[in-house]
Amino acid sequence: MNGFPAGLALGDTFTGFVADGPTQILLSALFMGATMSIIFMGVGKGIERVTRILMPTLLVILLLLLGSALTMDGAGEALSFIFTPHFAELTMEGWLEALGHAFFTLS
Repeated sequence: MNGFPAGLALGDTFTGFVADGPTQILLSALFMGATMSIIFMGVGKGIERVTRILMPTLLVILLLLLGSALTMDGAGEALSFIFTPHFAELTMEGWLEALGHAFFTLS
């Protein structure tokens, strides 16, 4: 029902995919070939044209993932956990670490 073969967990499916050497080599070669052909076409005809197509596609994929995540069980609890601050659990060490991250980002 979850889209995976019966009796296989997601981890088993991933492990099987990663362990399949010929498939990994083929997919890597296809990706490198596509990248080289885009770069070979140059900035205007290659990178800009592909970016004009792929960036909106990425936005659509992200919106579909967001919609899928919001319709899952427990989405309300997850949103509450993420966006509800718990200041009582924040220690001085946490404040200093956050300040350090902020200054590092600004520098």
